[in-house]
Amino acid sequence: MAIGLPLSPQVPRLRPQWRFVGTLFARTNQVLKVGVLRIGTAARTLWKRLVNTTKDLLAPRVRARQRQHAQFAVFEQQYEGLVDLLCVSAREGIREDRETQYRRVQTWMFAHYPCIASHIRLHWENNEPGATDPFKGLFSHNCLEAAVNESDGIERIMQSRLALEAYRAELFARPD
Repeated sequence: MAIGLPLSPQVPRLRPQWRFVGTLFARTNQVLKVGVLRIGTAARTLWKRLVNTTKDLLAPRVRARQRQHAQFAVFEQQYEGLVDLLCVSAREGIREDRETQYRRVQTWMFAHYPCIASHIRLHWENNEPGATDPFKGLFSHNCLEAAVNESDGIERIMQSRLALEAYRAELFARPD
């Protein structure tokens, strides 16, 4: 009789049931808290695994992209050297040191061009379907004189430069 209201005679009989209901709610509350914590922990663990797996899957792509960039930079440097050599030889004449340099570039191109050819091929084939490889026409001759005196040498240089620029635009447009 806290406020002055008389208690019903049934109240003492209901107290054990109220205690049982109270403890039942407390247990249910505790079980739900533990369940939510477990679900949260499991979700965090799964999320971390998913993120790490995604990073592992993307890491080879990033490395491959970096390798492609490096291959392209070296190839472009060698290509520019080859074109410069052909132009200087056509303008100033063929000398022994230029012939040696052509052999060196030719050897390098035969070794490294196949790695990049599949990527560049799409760009020179799009311009003229069924066309021959303009790059190989620049370095596949027996000697520098044959390369310089080729009738469609300038056209090959232009086609190969366009294909190289298109590949560069594609390669550097892709996000890393």
